Amino acid sequence: MKLSLPSLLLFVLINVVFLLQLGSCYDPIGSSCDTGSWTPSQSAINRVFSQLVAKAPNNNFATASYGSGSSAVYGLLQCRGDVPSSVCAQCARDAAAQAKALCGTMGQAKVWFDFCYIRYDTTNFFGQIDTGYSVVYVNGDSLPDAKLFRKKEENLMRKVSSMAVVPGGRAIGTAQTQYNSTVTIYGLAQCTRDLEPVLCAKCLGTAISNFPTCCDGRQGGQVSYGSCVARYEIYPFYYPLIGNSASSSYSTTDHLKSGRVVRYDP
Repeated sequence: MKLSLPSLLLFVLINVVFLLQLGSCYDPIGSSCDTGSWTPSQSAINRVFSQLVAKAPNNNFATASYGSGSSAVYGLLQCRGDVPSSVCAQCARDAAAQAKALCGTMGQAKVWFDFCYIRYDTTNFFGQIDTGYSVVYVNGDSLPDAKLFRKKEENLMRKVSSMAVVPGGRAIGTAQTQYNSTVTIYGLAQCTRDLEPVLCAKCLGTAISNFPTCCDGRQGGQVSYGSCVARYEIYPFYYPLIGNSASSSYSTTDHLKSGRVVRYDP
């Protein structure tokens, strides 16, 4: 059967959407691999990842371990607290696959995605703050009144940080504020949920303190550590997406909107 051009385009579009929803692995926004205290087996890492991938979509967060004493492997997987469980599930699978591909059987691994973050280590890191290696995104040019934008952004990030550190919550804050009559700033702050509120506040404070240096007056910025992430943009990037609140599709392109990425280990 020969398809007309409109029908062919519709067929291709449907299949592209289907493939995105199935989710093939894509490049993370940042990663860090290190030797650690010893070299675990691939089997031990796989067992930890299997637990994380199975458990994380239930609550957008999971920890797991395999082995005991000095031969244990510890893992953590956290999805952004705003994303639906279906998005978390797919991102978790991608994260585990990419972590294995990038870091093999090294003793430490951290891999950041737009919607989730995975980590394993041969040392028990649960409940400990990690502001070592960071991934920094800077988006776009500065807006006309950089001083006003900076003030609005700083107030917004303080607000979402205070939301993230509320005891007993999901360790995430999202909010928006008007820069002017046509531009809205959207902010998000989140910690890994193994942290106590005081450590979450410390991590977010460190992340946000980078903005004046990396992203001063820019249209968007993101600083991700092993224990937290702080981000702002002038477009809606967290769920529910404005005008599309029912969406639960798995997009692999959000980070491509950023102008450039800087990775560094202070």
